[in-house]
Amino acid sequence: MVVMNKKTIIYLHGGPGFDDYLESYFSILNDTFNCVFYSQKKGFDITIDELIEEIDVLVSKCEDKPILLGHSWGGVLALKYISLFKNKISGLILLNTGLNTKQWLKYRDMLKFYDLEDANPEDIFMTEKEKTNGRDFFENMSSTLSEETFDSLFKSFLADFDIINELSTITFPILNIFGEKDYRFPIEIPRSFKKFNADIIELEIKDSGHFPFILEENLDKICLTINKIFN
Repeated sequence: MVVMNKKTIIYLHGGPGFDDYLESYFSILNDTFNCVFYSQKKGFDITIDELIEEIDVLVSKCEDKPILLGHSWGGVLALKYISLFKNKISGLILLNTGLNTKQWLKYRDMLKFYDLEDANPEDIFMTEKEKTNGRDFFENMSSTLSEETFDSLFKSFLADFDIINELSTITFPILNIFGEKDYRFPIEIPRSFKKFNADIIELEIKDSGHFPFILEENLDKICLTINKIFN
């Protein structure tokens, strides 16, 4: 399916502190959307305001109101941007994200509960099935991490934030995608979002972790759902 006069999706990767890792998967949506993959600015004193400004530059270049897709930390960025510039956006796709400090710190409890405190990162973030295809992806992504960027944004923002109530003010379509076995943001977190906006559309990916797009069959399901809702 090729769509004329395509809508734009701006992709916000997770972190903070990584380079973009979404393009190698979601570029398959280029036939039906204008896909813009944003690799976030890094630095030891980076602030969320600077990232919001960068997103606003991308949004201002779009002919029509774009859709924001945010994975993990990218979902936080997307909703923070929307809280400031709601009238500039036409849709929101959240992908395995947490929207306040309590949800971000729940991760520590999950690792302790499942005795994963000393586990390899890939054992935490991916299911056994996903690890078969995802080890190289995870290693490549991890190699781009700027710890100083992560530390700066955690101290200045993530250590004390709550934007979940912003969901209740949104009237455009929201798609909330999450993995059934995500230890980073356990399933009760994304399932709770509908309490704040009953119109949220949920897509739960079975036997999937923090990166539910790694397996081709799951990526196909995600992309089909995005096309159905936003085209």
